[in-house]
Amino acid sequence: MARLLAFIIFGLAIAAGANELIAARDLGKDVHFLPIGQYWFQIHQDSLTKLQPVLENSGFGMVWDPLMLWILLQPAVPALAIFAIILWLIGGRRRRAARPARRSRTNNKSPEQREAPARRTGEGIPHAGPHRPAHSAQSGPVRRMR
Repeated sequence: MARLLAFIIFGLAIAAGANELIAARDLGKDVHFLPIGQYWFQIHQDSLTKLQPVLENSGFGMVWDPLMLWILLQPAVPALAIFAIILWLIGGRRRRAARPARRSRTNNKSPEQREAPARRTGEGIPHAGPHRPAHSAQSGPVRRMR
């Protein structure tokens, strides 16, 4: 779950960076990263203005003043990218579930499904198996290849 959230936040960081580069190019100025709070205000003003009273009324007023204000004033692109990397590392490496051993790629059939090897008869004519047609008298002599 942390890796998915990291992926989403990293996508937001890339989108914010692209927005900054396009705006700087259009205005002919240097790239200046906007703070996270300004992006949040532009995207959804109501949620940002309602977050402070919710935190203060639920007993987390001290979280708003030092921590949330500091986060909202950070430049969006580097802060979101660093946060995404931290979440990606917290998510850890995915572990694969143990799977049964694979069969050989050259012979995927079970022992019951395998065909018996073609046998040679005493006359030098191969036995007619399901993949080999029986030789007729008109086909000519069969030569052994060495």
